[in-house]
Amino acid sequence: MKPNIAKLKMEIESDNDPFFIAKFEYPLDKDRCDENFFNLMRREQKLTIDLQELPTIIIKCLNKIEEAKKKLNAALLVYSDGKSKLSLNYTSEFKNIEILHVDLNQEGD
Repeated sequence: MKPNIAKLKMEIESDNDPFFIAKFEYPLDKDRCDENFFNLMRREQKLTIDLQELPTIIIKCLNKIEEAKKKLNAALLVYSDGKSKLSLNYTSEFKNIEILHVDLNQEGD
């Protein structure tokens, strides 16, 4: 039985910058989520998962990165306009392939 997760929330902080925090919060229950947002994300990234599977997939990817650091990695990209993106990537012999990314909002000073 799948857990009934109501919200996906991620926060990324920096040890080097105490004022940096990047956040992503997204309701997963059918009554509050923006299906168009997730459908756009799924279409752009060619995801084969449904909305309820998103938290589990992100957790699995992050756990796999810890196990296989040479093949999998996570990158936090911070842009000059204050937006940021968490990108989960697989590195093959010839190419770096993005598995999934999540756009984050940067907060702080």
